[in-house]
Amino acid sequence: LMLRAAGIPARVVKGYRHAERTDQRGRYVVRQSAAHAWVEAVVMAGDGRGFEWASLEPTPEAEADARQRGLA
Repeated sequence: LMLRAAGIPARVVKGYRHAERTDQRGRYVVRQSAAHAWVEAVVMAGDGRGFEWASLEPTPEAEADARQRGLA
């Protein structure tokens, strides 16, 4: 909301932070505890031509890892 209030296009993204590999054939298990949400905002592209979405992750890594392991 703060980004949008400042006139910066932004969106909330929902997805998963981690997955567990189950075998060598590229299969993974994604658990509900890995559910996560973050913010993306439009910024100037790295090459200076156009714009791109940049992820803004406010969750501290240690806290996210603790949640993933069921400790928080």
